[in-house]
Amino acid sequence: MIYMVIRDGKIQTQVNATINNTGEVWCGGCPMIDSKSTGYTTAGEAAIRAICKNHKYDQLPVGVIAHIGVNPSGLRIVEQSVYLAERAAEITPAQKERAEINNLYYRAKKIQDSSSEDNVSGPMILRGRADKMYADWCKKYPADAAQEQKDKMKRKAENLRDMARGALTYDCDGSLSQADQQKRHDAMMNQAEEIEAAIK
Repeated sequence: MIYMVIRDGKIQTQVNATINNTGEVWCGGCPMIDSKSTGYTTAGEAAIRAICKNHKYDQLPVGVIAHIGVNPSGLRIVEQSVYLAERAAEITPAQKERAEINNLYYRAKKIQDSSSEDNVSGPMILRGRADKMYADWCKKYPADAAQEQKDKMKRKAENLRDMARGALTYDCDGSLSQADQQKRHDAMMNQAEEIEAAIK
């Protein structure tokens, strides 16, 4: 059975594992080790590795073998089907409708880039439908639309800051002076700051 391994709300990996009668997680005949457990940090990585190398798993400190559910270290292991059901339940109606709109734009782009005889009118029809749905979505979910726009502007500001840092060193043909590079840097930084001030 497939299990999701989660720490701090983020997926670390997914594994094909079995759960024994005490709730321990085993993969391919080896126990899953919780490297953030108290037993692991107390014994030390070298000691745990030596035990595992010799397959003397019964000598592992208590709590080092990960268990199904939430472990004391915060590591969570849950069936993939349960995790997916939880994720689906967390999706709001606004997010679901927005995903449908995104899918229309994706389909339009895919058809446009294909050799289909419909790669001109087809994408136009799909984009027109998506544009209408998006306009309706913004009216129906103004808070979500505002947050989406804010996130978009935030990413734009972050991109400007990245380009500004590169402007201090990038000169493709050697024609820019240090003053020119600084000027480009400052201009992009000012744009980024203006955007960040506007979305606060």
